[in-house]
Amino acid sequence: MNKKFIRYNSLDNYWNLEKTMSLYARDFDMKCTRSWLVTEKIHGDNVCISNRYKDGPAFFTRNGNQLPYGHQEVLRSYNWTEFFKYYTDIDFAYGEIAGPGIQKGVTYSDEKRLYLFDICNKDGTFVTDFNRRNVTKPEGFHYVPVFYDIQASYEMVLKLSLRCMEYDVISTICYEPGNILEGFVVRCLSTPMLTDETRFIFKVKHPKFDEKVRGAKKKNKLEGVDFSPVDPYVNENRANSAMSKFPGYRKHQIGDVMREIVEDIKTDMKKDGVKWDKVYSKYINKNVSQFVVQGAA
Repeated sequence: MNKKFIRYNSLDNYWNLEKTMSLYARDFDMKCTRSWLVTEKIHGDNVCISNRYKDGPAFFTRNGNQLPYGHQEVLRSYNWTEFFKYYTDIDFAYGEIAGPGIQKGVTYSDEKRLYLFDICNKDGTFVTDFNRRNVTKPEGFHYVPVFYDIQASYEMVLKLSLRCMEYDVISTICYEPGNILEGFVVRCLSTPMLTDETRFIFKVKHPKFDEKVRGAKKKNKLEGVDFSPVDPYVNENRANSAMSKFPGYRKHQIGDVMREIVEDIKTDMKKDGVKWDKVYSKYINKNVSQFVVQGAA
């Protein structure tokens, strides 16, 4: 029997690409001109809409848990019957719920809304170009804004994305001074149908929202242990990212959120070639638990 939920894979940060490129990208000619789509990265709660139930769509958190009532209300306000009639081969739709009281740092609207960023077919392929400006879409839904739909080399599209981050680009959803967007999601559209193992997609985040302090040099020693290798990965942004995967979590779920943070840090350290030591868990708990406790409902 098919699973009713499939988690959306985490996107690689641009600085990890050379180490973690997918099978499709390993032989990627970085100077060759290809089609690219650069969209705004929404700073919200990641959700999954499943089309694998006979009695209608089901809604899940990033980790497959049940969404809090408020988030379910937001998702039920959309016409999913028409959506899945339009995209007849779709298994899952993925998006971010953003708005008041969800994430700090970016303003989107006066009400909570869903912004769709990916859709997955029943054969496991992703429709990578569904939110392009010239592609017809079902009405009544919000999609992540497109910043660039261009023909360029990988080197040029990365340079363009990084330069935009340096100039504090304002979110196009709510264009007001100081409302800096979280970042960009950059995907190659060399073909419209790709699997998670074959597509080339990555994120470029504004330093304000970075989960790793690159270039950190401070030494952290507790009880004779040098924690400087793990320190760049331990910060409030990291905690906020993990907390967004457990929308509306309760106090009894604090341990689950903390374990998510530890696993997330271990994954990023492995990608960077930094050796993990089990004593780092204590340092992580000491430095981010306050944010997780404060965020519990």
